[in-house]
Amino acid sequence: MEQVAENILNMYNFDAGERKEFNNRYQAEKFKYKTALILAVFGGFVGAHHFYLKRWWLGIASILFISTLIPMIAGFIEAFFLKSEIREKNEEIAVAIANSINLRRKLNRFNQEEMQPAVRYNSPQAPGFQAQVSKVTCAYCGSKVFSSETECPNCGGEID
Repeated sequence: MEQVAENILNMYNFDAGERKEFNNRYQAEKFKYKTALILAVFGGFVGAHHFYLKRWWLGIASILFISTLIPMIAGFIEAFFLKSEIREKNEEIAVAIANSINLRRKLNRFNQEEMQPAVRYNSPQAPGFQAQVSKVTCAYCGSKVFSSETECPNCGGEID
């Protein structure tokens, strides 16, 4: 896997299932350098690499100016800059995938908290006394954690 995607996986602290989903989606959606290079060199005169990289307007402009040979020359020149451009586009794709997985994780956690009734217990000091367990906000990640916890189950940060 590419270093960018690995860094994003580590940053979001995904579990095994989320990592697998991220990897599957990333492999399916990422742009491949060799494909873009071949399209730029051999199909640059019609802007094939622009269409591959979803730069629709540049692809259409290449078709319109095909008789001037400008798109062919531009395709050869762009071939030298494709690697960094594809790296940036793949980073954007990886961040978008990671954000969608992270958002779903937070929504699932929020829905689970909303569905659970407030926890009540009998205090051993005062028989019959009902107390509600309170939640505090983790200073590191902002998630709600039971006040009885010593560390956040989400990020591992210490709870004061």
